[in-house]
Amino acid sequence: MGDKDKKEKDLAATARLLEVIRQETPKRELFDDVALKEKISSPFLDRKRPFPLSQVKVGLEIAESYCILVSLETNITRSRLLGFRIVKYKKGNYLTGIKTIMEGITGRYKLVVGINNPSLVIRQIRMPGLSRKEMKEAIFWEAKRHIPYEMDSVTFDFQVLGRREGVSDILLVAVPRGIVDKLLNACYGAKLKLHITDVAPLALMNAYLANYPIAPNETIVLLNLEDRLGMINIYTEGGTLFNRYLSLPPVSKEVLKDLNAWNSVLFEIKRALTYYEDQYKPNGFARIVLSGCYGHTDLKGYLEQEVGLPVEVFNPWHNIQVDKTLLDGKLVEENSPRLAIAVGLALR
Repeated sequence: MGDKDKKEKDLAATARLLEVIRQETPKRELFDDVALKEKISSPFLDRKRPFPLSQVKVGLEIAESYCILVSLETNITRSRLLGFRIVKYKKGNYLTGIKTIMEGITGRYKLVVGINNPSLVIRQIRMPGLSRKEMKEAIFWEAKRHIPYEMDSVTFDFQVLGRREGVSDILLVAVPRGIVDKLLNACYGAKLKLHITDVAPLALMNAYLANYPIAPNETIVLLNLEDRLGMINIYTEGGTLFNRYLSLPPVSKEVLKDLNAWNSVLFEIKRALTYYEDQYKPNGFARIVLSGCYGHTDLKGYLEQEVGLPVEVFNPWHNIQVDKTLLDGKLVEENSPRLAIAVGLALR
């Protein structure tokens, strides 16, 4: 190779290096359209004026194979739906899903991300009525008794629900650190700025309590059934929260026609109800509130018949304003039960 050729190659290599350093080379999007299995998007409304002292909040539920987004305009007294999206993707392809669902979401807003994963652990425990400082020191050792993972492999937090007769009711939440890292890396990869990170079971309860009153000592069963991922929350007003994840069959026409495919799910639901009754002695169960993609299917009647409890389909807009612009067509009506968790996140 001649000196001239070598010099030209060196100059070309230097130029390429400078492009990388200056970030002048077009970036290749880590985005695979083939990974997307479903995308539903409503129109997005502008912020309404006047809507005094309001802010825009975005709730983003992230599961292993789907994410759901709801944007609300809220103030102290009321909330208004601005729009929603649902995206399904190949399992674990978080970056593709998050970038797709957040596309075009601009302006000032507070983003609340909710982790929805069967590895989540939520326990309600009781401890002696310690001071906040003493509680922080003692909670680690108490958590070891209730979390089925090595403590150095999880991220956990707690909240004091109430104190009575020298005893504190504590809500303990733990998530494997690997799951948290994957989701946060995907969010940072999509250049998102998070306001709060929450968990789906608490967001589902938050959405219900924001929309419907619960009588003292009334016990309700929140049942969220989405593609392959189910969740049961049992809650008694002024009492206990119980959470359990359920494995579901994939959504298909065959599954919807053959209700026998739900026998194992039905068994787990009945077992959870029996366990709660044995442990906490509620005054019966008031109702099952069904959310998720199975909300508008024959499953409602099947559950009523097999479990023996009234079943209601969750309407997350009971106390939230929905403009006529969004109600035109059936997009909001058909997908409302699927948006319950994201609504609970946006209401934080």
